[in-house]
Formats: sequence, C-alpha cells, structure tokens
Amino acid sequence: MTPRLTVGLIAGELRNRAERSLEHLLRQMALDQIEIVVIDVRPQKGDFAGADHPRVRYFHRPELYYYCEMQAELVAQARAPLVAFIEDHSYAVSGWAAAILKTFENPRVSAVNYTFTNAVGDSYRSRSILMAEYGHWMLPHPGGAVQICSSTNLAYRRDLLLNSLQQRGSVFEAEFLIHRAIQASNGEIHVAPEATVAHESWQTVWDACLANGANKRVLGGPGAPSMDDHQSYMGGGHGSATALVHCPAGMGVEKPAHAVGKIPGQSSGAGCDF
Repeated sequence: MTPRLTVGLIAGELRNRAERSLEHLLRQMALDQIEIVVIDVRPQKGDFAGADHPRVRYFHRPELYYYCEMQAELVAQARAPLVAFIEDHSYAVSGWAAAILKTFENPRVSAVNYTFTNAVGDSYRSRSILMAEYGHWMLPHPGGAVQICSSTNLAYRRDLLLNSLQQRGSVFEAEFLIHRAIQASNGEIHVAPEATVAHESWQTVWDACLANGANKRVLGGPGAPSMDDHQSYMGGGHGSATALVHCPAGMGVEKPAHAVGKIPGQSSGAGCDF
C-alpha cells in the first residue's frame, strides 16, 4: 500500500542521535500510514539501528556533501504525496505524524510547521536559545495559518517541489524562498499544534552565533539566491541560485562549515557533525 506520508531523516557522523530520532519515529501512532527514508551520508557504511524495520528505507549516500542535496535526495526517494523533514536532533512525539496528516486534510494547506519543546534540559541558556530560534512555534501554540515558518523541520506537499527539483537538482539552497513562493501562489502554511518535536538546541551562545553567522554569510555571498528568485523554486523558470548548503538555525557547526571550508574535528554543543 502506498504510504500517505514520507518522513525524511538525514544521518551524519553523530549516528547515535540520528538513531534516537528514528526510534521516536518508529513509535508513531500513524506508523502504518508512513514510510521513513533515511539518508546516511557518513563515509563508512555500517549498522544503523532501526534500518531493518519494514517501514524504513535506508540509503547510503556518502557522495552527498551539501545539506540541500540531501534534502533533494529525500524528495526524489519519497513515494508518498506528502514529505515531512525532521532533523536528526529532533525527537517526535507519538502523535506527530498523525497531526501532520490531519492538517493536510485541508486542501488549502501546502506546508505544515511543527511545534517545539526543549530536549536539552531546562537551563535559562538553552531555553533562551531555543526561544530565539523557534519561539514563533513553541508550545503552547494555537495552530492555524502563519506567515513565518521554520526550515528543515517542515512538511510539504511533494508535488510543489518536484518541478523545481527536476529543473535545478535542488530547491533547498534558501528554503525560505520556497515558503514565499507557496504564499505567492495562495497556498497556506499551517502550524499543527500536536505535531510536536523535542529539539536539541545550542548549549552555548557562541556556537549559536557561529552557526547562524555562517548561514547569513552563505546567503549573502556571491551567487546566492535573490529575494526575487522565489518563482524558480516552484517551477517558474531557471533561477540564478547556486547549490549552497542550507544551514538553518538550530543545526550544527559542521553543517555551515561545508560552505566556508571543512573544519576537521570541530564539534560543539548539540551541533550536527556532518
């Protein structure tokens, strides 16, 4: 039976964390309606806990270097009409997938934003960093349509991505342009209050500033997608955006390092060590 929802998980060098995220996905109440696609980008192919589950499709893709390429690969491998991305340091509650499916029953909804809680303790620092990066969508949240949404922790209708994916190879260099294109075509982005994930955010302000600063330098650098380029993301032409890494708020130091040069051995806080 064709699944209703494809859940995409990218696994890097912090394997235990990705396996923990998969463990939470395999506890979903709607597990019989979803498939889980794991893209493993580590150079070494090895056992990945949970990869042998019948609802999991595992792909070893060490040749993929940029995070946006990994996201595009997830879309290409998806067999469902809906695709939900979840970061390897986000841990879904058991009703997460069911809440996404319910929200997409509204035909006006083109994308679904999750709600967030803190997965790394209750210190003032960790709560503050999470609030700075995900405060718009933290619990409690009333749900409904929003103008601003998250990136990489988001679900889409797959057909909105396919045309651009075929033309450009990737549509995730600057994911906020996808959101603008959805809204420009009268699509809606809704928060699903019960689609909750516990998110590991930064443990130090320095790490948060370092990663987000790298992200802004990438987006503002030569060849970055322009603010008027959003139509190309939805099949409206060939834009000028180059294949940049997408390094969102709340992700690891090593991911933006791809854009500015690999930093050997650097790993900090809750960062993704890709």
